Amino acid sequence: MVVLFEKTDYEIELFRDDAAYESAHVWTNEKHYIRDDAGEIEEDWINNRLKIVHSTFEKEYDSYVKKRKYFYGCPHELYLETFKERLSLHLSKHEDYTLITFIESEFKDGVFLFNRPYVSSEKMQKIQASLRKRYEFLVERAQEEKYNIILLENDKVQINKIVKNTLIDDDDLIEDNSGAFEIKERIIVLYKLGILDYLYNHPEIDSVLRIAKAVKSFTGFNFTTVQPYINPIFNKYTDQSGSALKDKGQVEKIQKHLDDHVLKAKK
Repeated sequence: MVVLFEKTDYEIELFRDDAAYESAHVWTNEKHYIRDDAGEIEEDWINNRLKIVHSTFEKEYDSYVKKRKYFYGCPHELYLETFKERLSLHLSKHEDYTLITFIESEFKDGVFLFNRPYVSSEKMQKIQASLRKRYEFLVERAQEEKYNIILLENDKVQINKIVKNTLIDDDDLIEDNSGAFEIKERIIVLYKLGILDYLYNHPEIDSVLRIAKAVKSFTGFNFTTVQPYINPIFNKYTDQSGSALKDKGQVEKIQKHLDDHVLKAKK
């Protein structure tokens, strides 16, 4: 089995060994006290030394892309190009394997997190953009097979068979979704009314996933649709691009709408 990014891993080990030596012999004096200028010396050394790691990673990354070789975090174009072949290989390994078992295996390496250390921030942003497109593509493929992909809080997913909720009539959902507010706008309303905070602080609700399920119980919206909108609200360190609160103009518009209704109710 070919080990990917082997040269990068080697450079990382060299970096760590060199850093340990520098710490013991350069950033401290002969009595092992920290030098007054150690912080500045250390920062300059690390920045310069990491350029070798970054350069090695870039070369290996570009080499795999040029060879059209799939790897976790590859550009989305390459991911789509190799998808069918890798799916076929997966299906050939066992008679009970399906598209869903393949999607499960795809997420074993991660969803959005690219955990290789010492990757430059610029390259990391590009990789995470590719991983987001991969996630959206796999969500669509799963839904075609009547499965939902639920994003969990530890960069894992849960894949469930879609079960029709017989308590909610399809016509009611169609009518409900065609009202004054779209789903994202209604999430903003729930946030502004304090309902999301109430659920978040409820003693029996311990995750965003449970909040999404609670919202589903009184709105009829699929919690896998709701969760991506609310997850960034309560997890400040996750990607905020999907947050229901991202569009400040939309939030302000809905706040004004609510205020107007409050004023009307007072009259």
